[in-house]
Amino acid sequence: AVLNEVYVHPAARGAGVADDLLDAALAVARQQDLPLDRMVLDVDRENERAQTFYERHGFEHWGEMLARDV
Repeated sequence: AVLNEVYVHPAARGAGVADDLLDAALAVARQQDLPLDRMVLDVDRENERAQTFYERHGFEHWGEMLARDV
């Protein structure tokens, strides 16, 4: 499963909204009738807050995404 673009308005940060969103995304992934065994996502290296959040929820570094302008 791929988690893409989670954003919490700054006024709602720190209230558990991101935790609830992630829990809901994981629940939807688990409910799929597909052979899913992991959830992947992309986090900018500069976004330490997001990296800490995902690591707290058990995400580990797994490869590296590459990109270029078209």
